Amino acid sequence: MAYVSFDPWLQKRVAAFNEMGDDIIDDITGIAWSTFNGWRTHTPEERCRPLAAMADILQQRRESIARLMASEMGKP
Repeated sequence: MAYVSFDPWLQKRVAAFNEMGDDIIDDITGIAWSTFNGWRTHTPEERCRPLAAMADILQQRRESIARLMASEMGKP
């Protein structure tokens, strides 16, 4: 069964995402664990660079993200 993003205000489906099997989830959690083990060896200054880049991207996309979040909650 797919996960569906639904806009209750417009009564329409925005997007659908397929359910993941255990094998995919195991792969993803394995990658996450491996990444964490590498991440924790970096200094706070080194960790700050990609986080700051991510913050910049979120800031640039804040309007579209806000619209999506509002529509998923049924707000026009």
